[in-house]
Amino acid sequence: MQFISVISALSLVAGSHAWASDGHGTWVANNNWYTWRKLEGGGNLRVHEACTIRNRNDMVYENSEPCAYWTNAQGGMFKGHCTRRKSGKDILVGCY
Repeated sequence: MQFISVISALSLVAGSHAWASDGHGTWVANNNWYTWRKLEGGGNLRVHEACTIRNRNDMVYENSEPCAYWTNAQGGMFKGHCTRRKSGKDILVGCY
């Protein structure tokens, strides 16, 4: 029974949303990058999770909107602004 409980708990964690509140009104993302879409010319649009709209998969912030993400499991957090940068053929929208 305990084995099944552990598997159930792990499956819930794997399917959970990444965002969490810091308790002061800031929504904080995990430190993850996603390939949003392919670009003409062979590159990718890669987006940091903190530069997406919480609980939606169809919008990206990139015009200096504030962002925040967890840097470690002890509650460390980075706060920055979403900015578009070029890296080789890729375009990165990240929290810098």
